[in-house]
Amino acid sequence: MQKNTRSHLKPPSVAISADARRCPVLGLLALSWVLTLTLGLALGAPAFAQNSEKTTTKVKLNVGGLDVSTSVETETESEKEEMPETRLPPPSKMKAPMSDANFKALIAAIKAESFEDDQLEVVALAAKQNFFNCRQVGTLVDTITFEDGKVGVVKYTAPRILDRENAHTILAHFTFSDGKAQAKKLLDR
Repeated sequence: MQKNTRSHLKPPSVAISADARRCPVLGLLALSWVLTLTLGLALGAPAFAQNSEKTTTKVKLNVGGLDVSTSVETETESEKEEMPETRLPPPSKMKAPMSDANFKALIAAIKAESFEDDQLEVVALAAKQNFFNCRQVGTLVDTITFEDGKVGVVKYTAPRILDRENAHTILAHFTFSDGKAQAKKLLDR
């Protein structure tokens, strides 16, 4: 929460000597100086009055032999304003690559399937709920035997890769240039 300080000004009290009343030009000059100072002090009053409830600032001037004095009284009141708190999403909603333990379980589940289509279904299911880094995707690609299946792994995982700047490392896990080209096209999307 943040504290908001508001300042309330009371009208300045100005005392001009008898000499100023006799000479209107000097009186106006003195009054303009007083008003300028009063406004300056009033605008700066919250900075001086943050620690107190009331502040009185008195200024005495001698302008052209005239004695001019003024005082500005400010009152500050503190109000508490509710500031919205920045909340992080719950840990389950934060984007992070699949944990090592869960990734090892995924690899085991893929290896437990006999057919490549079934293996790719496990990858597709995991990709719907998880994020990956390029190292993990490379390991998944290595788990699949045939080039078409390896491209399928990239197809399912590419939108869920968090460190896309390292996507080039995945291409090293392909044996044939055709598979590399298809994977590159999927990674470039």
